[in-house]
Amino acid sequence: MPTPPDKRRDPARSREAILDSAERLFAAQGYGATSLQEVGAAAGVSRGTPSYFFRSKAELYRAVLERSFGQVRNAVKSGRERALKSGEPPDVVLAGAVGEYFDFITGRPDFVRLLEWEALQGGGQLGELARS
Repeated sequence: MPTPPDKRRDPARSREAILDSAERLFAAQGYGATSLQEVGAAAGVSRGTPSYFFRSKAELYRAVLERSFGQVRNAVKSGRERALKSGEPPDVVLAGAVGEYFDFITGRPDFVRLLEWEALQGGGQLGELARS
């Protein structure tokens, strides 16, 4: 009997589920209070799977931040590009980029919570991301 499609191994889907769950848990509880086992359980994968993909909680946390900042950069870039193509004046172009950023943070409250946790912890991970 073949394995049902939703039960087949799909590394990309597992990795995204881990990142999604980790983002929610890190945002809700902070880095220190979140374990890889909790992330695995929330993602619906075995307890060792987060370590398989990310090796450590620190690397998973960094991957969550990198993904989030990549998404916010893409949102702002998209708004800027749309505004530039419109031929509008610079203030309208800026408004388009800023509008995309606000739409992003409004739709992604976990991103804002991650920033808050980072600020409370001294921003060490954010500093590393800025240099990379």
